[in-house]
Amino acid sequence: MNVGTDPFDWFIPSGWMSVLFGLAPIVTGLMATFLLSERALDAARLAGMLLGLAGLAIMLLGSQQLGPQAVYGIVGMVFSVTAYSASAVAVKRIGADMPALATTIEGLW
Repeated sequence: MNVGTDPFDWFIPSGWMSVLFGLAPIVTGLMATFLLSERALDAARLAGMLLGLAGLAIMLLGSQQLGPQAVYGIVGMVFSVTAYSASAVAVKRIGADMPALATTIEGLW
């Protein structure tokens, strides 16, 4: 597969980035459920998250054009969400008592 070298070939609109990053609570909940044996996701919470995500996706589907190489940007965002969620679960697993502001600032570096 020929991957273009122009970074604009991988462009995905900010709306799509928001929708993809909206997966973070779902991914974090799934990881916490399986890795920490927590009951982070019950049926009502999962349904609520999926309903909200579906609403965002419906709003954006008709208004956003994706280029032919956008799949690479989407894969990159899904990887980012997964890494973000894994770090949140890892912090909880080791029992680090980190303030929310410190966690947010750390994520920005």
